[in-house]
Amino acid sequence: MRSLAIISVLPFLANSVSAAVAAPTQFDKYLLPADEFPESRASAASKCKVIPGDKGWPSVDAWNHLNKTVDGRLIKTIPPAAACYKSFGGVNTYDAEGCAEATVGWSDQEWLFNQPGGTLWPFWSNMTCLPTEDPNSSCTLGRLPVYTIDATKAEHVQAGVNWARNHNIRLVIKNTGHDFGGKSLGASALSIWTHNFKELKIEETQAVVGSGWQAGDLYAELHKKKKVVVGGECAGVGITGGFIQGGGNGPLSPLYGMASDHALSFKVVTADGKIVTANKDKNSDLYWALRGGGGGTFGVVLSVTMRIFPDLKFAGAVLNITDPSNSLDTFWKGIEIFHGQSEHWTDNDMYVYYELAFGGPTMFWSKPLLAPGKTKAQLAKILEPLFEQLDAAGVKYSAEINEYPDFVTTHNSIFDTEGVGFNMLTSGRLIHKDDFMKNYVPITKILREMATLPDGRGRVIVSHILRPGKYGVDENSGINPLWKDMITLPLWNVYVLENTPEAIQAGIDDVAYFDEKIKALTPKSGAYLNEANLFDPDWAKDMYGSKYKRLSQIKKKYDPKELFYAKTAVGSEKWVEDGARLCRA
Repeated sequence: MRSLAIISVLPFLANSVSAAVAAPTQFDKYLLPADEFPESRASAASKCKVIPGDKGWPSVDAWNHLNKTVDGRLIKTIPPAAACYKSFGGVNTYDAEGCAEATVGWSDQEWLFNQPGGTLWPFWSNMTCLPTEDPNSSCTLGRLPVYTIDATKAEHVQAGVNWARNHNIRLVIKNTGHDFGGKSLGASALSIWTHNFKELKIEETQAVVGSGWQAGDLYAELHKKKKVVVGGECAGVGITGGFIQGGGNGPLSPLYGMASDHALSFKVVTADGKIVTANKDKNSDLYWALRGGGGGTFGVVLSVTMRIFPDLKFAGAVLNITDPSNSLDTFWKGIEIFHGQSEHWTDNDMYVYYELAFGGPTMFWSKPLLAPGKTKAQLAKILEPLFEQLDAAGVKYSAEINEYPDFVTTHNSIFDTEGVGFNMLTSGRLIHKDDFMKNYVPITKILREMATLPDGRGRVIVSHILRPGKYGVDENSGINPLWKDMITLPLWNVYVLENTPEAIQAGIDDVAYFDEKIKALTPKSGAYLNEANLFDPDWAKDMYGSKYKRLSQIKKKYDPKELFYAKTAVGSEKWVEDGARLCRA
């Protein structure tokens, strides 16, 4: 059966009526562009966005009218696991089959990404309404948006943008929810869900990609044409959302740079509800900002024209140092040796990913050590110094090297799916090559401290080693200039053990403690805005570097009334989240 967790349309909404044939009503003015209806129903002097219960919150009839305007695609949010509870919002929701589906789906990224209220890590939805065997417990909305427009065409997006702006309602933009910082969620908000924009036009050197395409699906379509694109290593990443707008790195970055380098044109709905093209000739400042300046704050991207490349062969290795015969000291000597090879690998155009301390302080695997365009024999030669040093140090390990004929075969064979459903906080550091190669030994010691502290917090570490700046990184864009000289992007994650203020603050403090230790060793470095600590007091400097001033100016030009907001996005310093409210700081 179709679970309540899949989709739940407003129970009071009438049958869909196209906006083109609907008779004008008193609500039509709230769907007009900004220059046709400049005054909000809420007071222009209001410090906060309106929330349910406020005088300015739209009536049932008003939401009904919006639903007709968007062809019946307005969804009243019900948390994905509400079927496990007797009721949600006064409505009976329990359904055993639906609960079983949600329980299994909670660890399946594709299931979660296909839920209007799904998100990668439920910490950001306030850890509310999780799958449970106790149907009598409480299910609340938390930080999930109140309503979602399941948009499939530009007019749906325009209607949502105009509605939120003219009603003074918080607006969030979501593609997949593959979001370590919960930026695509918002309490008391209207969400525009672009997940079902599936436009795709593949030409010889470029492709027009609708904003609903995820990396794995796009790779498969391009494979049919023997083409590749710079996309994420995770198949579930939405290519044209926060990924490319935040810069976007992946397995092809060692050869071609950042994904944003290859964004040739954007089709965008701006805060005034208008559809614009942004490229080097039209709205060139917006084009500059959208290429690396961050998602969710300049407009709603409908599609991106991206440069594509001929397919190529790959060599890839898997290394595992998780061997019970390694002592703790020997194991961590192996990690130090591994880190010491970083410059050698990036000099040879490699992309390396590893996971550390998943399940214990002596668990490590690198999958993959990837060499685009190279043979198995060439990769084996590159890895010889690593194996020689591990052997000399007495580190026990296993390794396997293979060769693949094309990118999709490589990706399907050697990349794992993203883990989802965790209550975690994350942080990371975009580390300059000079900082890392000078200090990788003490940095490794800090990672050891993270993994071995006997406090039961359950920290895990992942890292990327690559140098997109060797051949790419267009500095004439909004991207953090540190990408030009970075060599590694380690992330450290800590579990939030309980949904209490004390446990949440303990997690925030834990992340900050290790942030300061890493920052002290990496003065030339910063942060990747898509994989960073959202509580970092230096977020603007770390995530945007010298680009923040110009990005702020562009934000003011295209969003003068500050409709778009996401935590640590450009302009977010002017706002504060106060419980369910978003208010001016």
